[in-house]
Amino acid sequence: GNVTADALSSVALTLLDNSTLRGAMNHENTAKSASLSLDKSSTWQITGDSYLTVFQDEDTTFSNIKDKGFTIYYDAQNAANQWLAGKTYTLNEGGTLQPFK
Repeated sequence: GNVTADALSSVALTLLDNSTLRGAMNHENTAKSASLSLDKSSTWQITGDSYLTVFQDEDTTFSNIKDKGFTIYYDAQNAANQWLAGKTYTLNEGGTLQPFK
């Protein structure tokens, strides 16, 4: 399901060992912070646009993301996202991984 939090709350998920998340994260962009970390064996099946303070993925081809055309927004100003270089990436099913605007 979807992972949500209010402006006073933070959420951090780490998916390991063939785990799967089916849902959006911080879909309404209301959380104080929201972070997601995926290992290479885990999958994120996105069901809506998602807003992440920190996004980490061991699979730099993003083949473990089933985006269904949705967008993942990340905070390009956060040092933990430096590996993304502030760029926009086209995901495998037509969605994008891109910085907040």
